[in-house]
Amino acid sequence: MKTPLFELLGISEEKKDLLLLLYEGSKEKESILLSMGISRQALVPHIRSLEENGLITDQDGVYKLTGMGKITVSEMIPFLETLSFIDNASDFLGDYKLDFIPSDLLERFHEIGVLNAKEPRLSEIHEPDKEFMSTVSTSFSVITTFLYPTFNEFTLELMDRGVHISVIIDQAMLGKMKRDRYVDFKRLVEDERSSVYLYPESIDFVSFSVTDSCIMFRLFKKDDGFDNKLITACNDKAVKWGRELFEYYRKRSKKLDKI
Repeated sequence: MKTPLFELLGISEEKKDLLLLLYEGSKEKESILLSMGISRQALVPHIRSLEENGLITDQDGVYKLTGMGKITVSEMIPFLETLSFIDNASDFLGDYKLDFIPSDLLERFHEIGVLNAKEPRLSEIHEPDKEFMSTVSTSFSVITTFLYPTFNEFTLELMDRGVHISVIIDQAMLGKMKRDRYVDFKRLVEDERSSVYLYPESIDFVSFSVTDSCIMFRLFKKDDGFDNKLITACNDKAVKWGRELFEYYRKRSKKLDKI
């Protein structure tokens, strides 16, 4: 079993849990023992250590954080959230390129929360993921280096439902669309219900999509290989982060009005 990162960094799980517990409010020792599920003998050295370092105090058998303790825990919480995210994500993000994410958003990558990886069945590789697309209600934004064979059909269906579609492509994709899908691409560019942008540099990932409630990555591996994994996160913070990433690329792109 993989060791949690906070333990690798020398942070005692018991001290962490005790500080987080007292951050919620003052607690008597019996309440602490019950909440943490440890023995009195095991708890004593952790209390003593935190008291000696000025993080907690004992007032007539009631333990509480000191002012310095509150500051410490308030700074510790986002750090622990980041470590938890890395623990969760490292199993399936460690092999992929993430250089396309600007530094300020990469520093906030943990805001995405829990990531899920899905391997589509062979028969579904060339189709949009139905579960992900079911999260579209008002908008669908995608940065992509490929288009599904059914792209024309599903974008028309979305726009007929009142969904606004925004697409960012690079020069290589523009050339491919003009050559292989000219009629479909012309319709997408000229339709008032969609916006198509040309990014001036090469896009170094397969695709990134944002719906009303989810985001989805398809990434290149560090060895430039590619698999079919769909990496998703579905929560408000992930969508906010995803829209900022899309906006980063949109601001650096040129809107196409005709081809």
